[in-house]
Amino acid sequence: MAAESHYRVATSPSDQVAPLLFSAAEQALDSEFELVEAESQYHAISMLEEGSVDFVANVISSDINGSKIAYSSPTNLEPVFAVSRKPIDWQNKLHIGLQVHSPYKQYLLSAFPHIDAVELFAESDMFNKLNQNEIDAFLITYRDLARVAKYDVFIESVDGILKLPPASVAALKKSPAAGLLTDIASVASEKTTALTIYDTIQQAIRSARLDALDYKVKRLFPLSYSLNIALEGRKPFSFYEAGQQKGIMLEVIESACRLLKFHCTITDTKHMTWEEIESQFIQGEVDVIAPYVSSEPRQLHTYFSDVIQEAEIYVVKRVGYKDHYYHSASELFLEKLGAVKADYSEYLWERYLPNKPITLFGTQEALIEALLSKKVDYIMLDSVSLNAMLADELLPIRPEMNIPSVHSVPVAVGFSKRDQHNQVAALFSEALELVDIEKIINAYDSPPDWQKIWISHNRISTLIYVIAALIIMMACVVAVLLYRTSRTDTLTGLKNLRSLERSYSKGSRKVRRYCT
Repeated sequence: MAAESHYRVATSPSDQVAPLLFSAAEQALDSEFELVEAESQYHAISMLEEGSVDFVANVISSDINGSKIAYSSPTNLEPVFAVSRKPIDWQNKLHIGLQVHSPYKQYLLSAFPHIDAVELFAESDMFNKLNQNEIDAFLITYRDLARVAKYDVFIESVDGILKLPPASVAALKKSPAAGLLTDIASVASEKTTALTIYDTIQQAIRSARLDALDYKVKRLFPLSYSLNIALEGRKPFSFYEAGQQKGIMLEVIESACRLLKFHCTITDTKHMTWEEIESQFIQGEVDVIAPYVSSEPRQLHTYFSDVIQEAEIYVVKRVGYKDHYYHSASELFLEKLGAVKADYSEYLWERYLPNKPITLFGTQEALIEALLSKKVDYIMLDSVSLNAMLADELLPIRPEMNIPSVHSVPVAVGFSKRDQHNQVAALFSEALELVDIEKIINAYDSPPDWQKIWISHNRISTLIYVIAALIIMMACVVAVLLYRTSRTDTLTGLKNLRSLERSYSKGSRKVRRYCT
């Protein structure tokens, strides 16, 4: 098909979005778009102002672009990353490298006025400055990730930190091309095109980060590395179903092990208490423990991965027991309290109620059973475990609604402090960023439908009342029938001898009462 119009589009090196977007635009707008490579966004804007191109793809709105530029509606994300030697504390006084005339400088200084933005001409200059500790990090787009994968660096997404806007297509104001900006944005927003662009960007990021991770693993562990892993049997983190082990932690750890190409062996802890599992970990009999809540005492013997999930801790009781009676965990000093031995909840009880005796149990199952059998009246449970219990079966337990969450705990993976486990923990954290943790959690952690549970319990209570009323009514009917049967002759229907005797006795009592 012959094109009605021909336009030139400036794109950045290694741009994967522009070919997809303008290929779709060619078909939709019956126009031809020629892609021209520019060294940077600043160079592309200069080409636009000179008239050598009609459009610039993937432009981040910035003051340096000038007032002559017209922007389309957002067409795609343009993920940006900070490259450093170690994790960055953005509250510190930092020196951050950027390319000269970078549009990100404006957003960097707006978010962190105390940071020194160092403008450099080439990526090689940035690496040299980083290696010489003259800068703490430098910013790159997702397209440059593949080039830094071979270096031993730490890569951090900064889109949310810097509050960067999506990218747009730019043209000169009042130019013929500016009239097409709305149509090009419409093409970009079409479902098929938008999904293709998004998937392409995410795949490019994932591929580059996998390469970077693989390079680090091969450098640190040229031979195969093995880990023995102990998982606590706590649904939904780790549990057995139909003889098969499942759970959030199992899937997350196995996914990370596959990415790292580690040989990970899951230790059988099915018949072990939490105290026994933790003791094995502390003594070095296993390398990894999960789920493990990061705390100051545990950091003495443990390297922790990044947090996998934040869980809220609630005070839990039996349904109907002292509803709306207490308003703080500290008020429970007269109640029978329970916890799993050596669990974080034991520490929390001691913090809220020092010197208060706590009944300790070996496993969470034993703790729940004790609550239901009234051996204890209150326990503490994390929101994830509580949701799993109430979603699977209608246990008559509930959080005490008047007592808010007593603590928020960071659930992570723990690595014993020996060998190279500090490096293993850091690699695990990087691998976890490439695991779809949210998808795994959502498959197991389903908050209970409280309305459905309330309706179900209401129906059960109503049914019990109805059955009790029917039993009472039947008992009354039977009593009346027995009474009648005992006083009448079944053949004639007349009153029988027993009725005559009762009437005689009744009359005799009246005669004696009134005649004496």
